Order: sequence, then structure tokens, then C-alpha cells
Amino acid sequence: MNVLLAESLTIAQITLWTGFLVFLRIGALVSLLPGIGEQALPMRVRLVLALSLVGLLTPIVVGLPELFTFRDAVLIGAREIVVGLVLGLSIRLIAHGLLLAGVIIAQSTSLAQIFGSPLADGPQPAIGLLLYWSALGFIMLSGFPVMVVAALAQTYVFLPLGTPLDMAWSFAWVVSAVSHTFALGFSLAAPFVVAALLYNLAMGVINKAMPQLMVAFVGAPAITGAAMLLLAVTVPVILTVWYTALTDHGLHPFRDVP
Repeated sequence: MNVLLAESLTIAQITLWTGFLVFLRIGALVSLLPGIGEQALPMRVRLVLALSLVGLLTPIVVGLPELFTFRDAVLIGAREIVVGLVLGLSIRLIAHGLLLAGVIIAQSTSLAQIFGSPLADGPQPAIGLLLYWSALGFIMLSGFPVMVVAALAQTYVFLPLGTPLDMAWSFAWVVSAVSHTFALGFSLAAPFVVAALLYNLAMGVINKAMPQLMVAFVGAPAITGAAMLLLAVTVPVILTVWYTALTDHGLHPFRDVP
């Protein structure tokens, strides 16, 4: 009887430690997710969501083979937080690529009015917020939370509980993720940059041919109307390209982990 009770206590202790470590990885991820990790969402809601995911994923996680010391628990907990942050940051950077595209579009088309919003990190141009809100609605309707849970479960295949994360790979991943974010932002804003270049060339030619004409008064409404029309035409394409980048890169940062 005493042996059975001791074994039960040992199993319960390992299960509790495993659930706590799973919570560390999930909590770090939830704090960075677009839509779910925004400041507008109450902290209690995010906490309940993280705890729900702990109950969902803990049974499929292979626990540690034996009890470990407090020092080992701290080191393993730090690793789990880093893994969750890497996955969350991978998704968040793709979202920032969309905001970066909005900033470039706004600056290129003279639509850089600043409006603050709790759904974005600080004040953003109106076009950036429009793209960001549209993307949030699009991914939530596309089953994004389910894909995040699947990607989180897959991390335990590439990086089982307690597995150290290679620091050289981590630094290389940060450089690659940031460069991919800027490349994505410039790619999404490319049509507007080209249109702004053609507009400025046309205004320069008109100003040269007719110096007495105030081209700024004529060109400002023209570039604003053209930008709005181009935005209405290209938003579906922008969201499709961005969603492809999210599913191909943002949700799978550990595919190349050594």
C-alpha cells in the first residue's frame, strides 16, 4: 500500500511539473499571438486560454523520465519560455510585416495620418490598421487558433520537453526572421511604391511643361484617389500573400532546428 502511494505521489509530482513546463511554453506563445495576445484582450482571458491549452496538450507531452532538482527545473523552464517566445515571435513578426507594408504604403501615397489603436503596438497609419484588422478577421475565419495549437503540438516533436535550444541556430533564426519581415513588408507595398514613383515622375514632367500650374493642388487629390482605388483592388492579393507567408514560415520556425 505504501509503495503504491509513493508511486502515485511520484507520478502526480511529475505530471504537475510537466504541466507547469507546458504552461511556460504556452504562456510565452499566447502573449505574442496576433489577436489573442493584444493589449485589448484582458489578461484573465489570455490566462484562461493558456490554462485550457495546458490541459489539452499535457497528455500528449512526454514527461521527464525522473524528478529533477530545482536548478534543473529553472534551466528547463527558461528553455521552455524561449521555445514559446520563438514560435510567438515568428508569428508576430509576420504580422509586423503587414504593418510595415501599411507604413510604406501610407508614406508613398501621402496617406500617413496617425491613428492610435489598442489592436496594434503604438500609433499606426490608417492603411496599416486597415490591413491589420482585415488580416486578423481573415485568419480567425481561416482556423488560425487551430493551426496554432497544431504548430504548438508539433514543437514537442522537434523540441521535446527539456531539450536545449541551440543558441547558434537561435541567433541565425532571429536574423533570418527579421530580414524576412522587412522583405515581406516591402513586397506587399511594391505596387504602391511603383505607383508613387510614376506619380512623382508625371508631376515632375507636368511642372516642367507648365510651371504656372500648381501641381500639388492637382496631384494630391489624384494620388489619394488612385491610392484608395489601388488599395481596394490589391487588398485581397495582399492578404493572400501574407497568409501564405504566415502558414509557410510563421507557424513552422523549428523545421530546420538541428
